[in-house]
Amino acid sequence: VAFVAFFVLVSAIRVLRERRLSQPELRLSVNLSTQSLASESLVGFVTDKLVQYNVDPGALVFEVAEARALVDTEATRRLVKDLRVLGCRVAAEAFGTGFFSFAYLRALDADFLKIDAALAGGRPDDPLDLAIIASLVRIARVTGKSIIAECVEDPLTPSPVASRIDAA
Repeated sequence: VAFVAFFVLVSAIRVLRERRLSQPELRLSVNLSTQSLASESLVGFVTDKLVQYNVDPGALVFEVAEARALVDTEATRRLVKDLRVLGCRVAAEAFGTGFFSFAYLRALDADFLKIDAALAGGRPDDPLDLAIIASLVRIARVTGKSIIAECVEDPLTPSPVASRIDAA
């Protein structure tokens, strides 16, 4: 499993290098598995590859799901801290679906809250969908985090969250 994770990371970093001139604002997200979160060599590997390919660490976003992170909360906090010190960004994945508790949100120092597709892709005219999204956006703003929404390609996509997101 570690081989696959490292292969995906190298592939993402290569894409960032290849497209840095034509798409300087490009960010790529990599979802961290439970095994990746437990890897003591992950930060060193990421550091080496960012240097090797001369890629801005801020263009690389690591997504952490609570279900995976709860396996070892303290190790996850250290990993997130180390990735952020390196300059990489971190997203709390599947936020708002019941998996990511508010207590854990306080503990995980993420840059983004990634609103799950089940909420982000809701009906733009449904009062309950709008209220849930407004609450999640408010929480993100109060905690100083940006919003990413799954399944929303741009602010014009019909969705209750489209006009409130920072990134799609």
